[in-house]
Amino acid sequence: MNFTKRIRSKLYSSDPCANWQGDLILISIHFIKLIFFKLLSLFSSDKTILAFVSNCGWIHIPPEHALPKIKNDHPSYDSILPKFTNHLSNYFKDLLVLDIGANIGDTAITLINKGGVDKVICVEPCLHFYEILCKNKSLYNLETINCFINNDTNHKLYIKEDDRGNAMISKSSPTDHKNNCDVKTIDDIYYSLCSKSKNNLKLIKIDVEGYDINALQSAKETIAKTQCSVFFEIYPYLIKNNTKKTSFDITALLEELCLYHLCIFDGWGTLISLFDIRTKDFKFVFNKLYNYSSKTMDIWFDGLAVNDENKSILNSFIDENRL
Repeated sequence: MNFTKRIRSKLYSSDPCANWQGDLILISIHFIKLIFFKLLSLFSSDKTILAFVSNCGWIHIPPEHALPKIKNDHPSYDSILPKFTNHLSNYFKDLLVLDIGANIGDTAITLINKGGVDKVICVEPCLHFYEILCKNKSLYNLETINCFINNDTNHKLYIKEDDRGNAMISKSSPTDHKNNCDVKTIDDIYYSLCSKSKNNLKLIKIDVEGYDINALQSAKETIAKTQCSVFFEIYPYLIKNNTKKTSFDITALLEELCLYHLCIFDGWGTLISLFDIRTKDFKFVFNKLYNYSSKTMDIWFDGLAVNDENKSILNSFIDENRL
């Protein structure tokens, strides 16, 4: 490890998950660190540090990335998925997860370190985060693909990112063309990679900033062949603004995929309820929840959807974890 890398790692790991909110001194220290990182980056081609992130593990990460603070402020954040895959590993050997919207690989690494998962195939459209993801690939059993997942593959898309870990889709070309992004379907990924693997694909995770339902539409053959469960973000504000999808579109797609049983969690990992999406009560409640949440960027949810065959696994997971 070179000199600047050692200094940056020492500074970061000395307080990797500091809770800065409401404390002026800690906020000041944080920004002094960021300025120092920026100065060090002038002398180093490596813009990341290798740091230990709580409930994840060792990971290459940009110093400005929001992940450590989020995990510190919200301990249950990103905790449901590894618990569920751990439970799945009791039923299926050589567990394989397809991670759509992998960012720098933090969720994938958590699933391998704490979730009983043997291998994760990570799909990330943003070139900046993909390059960091490839560094983390060297530490864990990850396979990486640089593309965007959508049901419509006829158009190139462009990615805009910031230093804190956010990447958004743009249909207009930026002046810098390095973030041009090819578009594939989940079925494309399944036939080119997953179907050839010795591992057992039993979960797809989707987090693509409002295009989650479009991505799910591209997985029809994959879900039919593997009977896998799906963990996906439900962000009404972004879904409505990016794709014009309604709550009824989401329900209709889940029914078409035979994913009849849906757990909805708030954005920080607390279970709201388990629903049978075929009931009138669910459609009424979900529509009200979706329409209310679509008015603000401050409310989002995670959904865990399974078919009839896996409902008993889902029920035992809820009971085991006392959710």
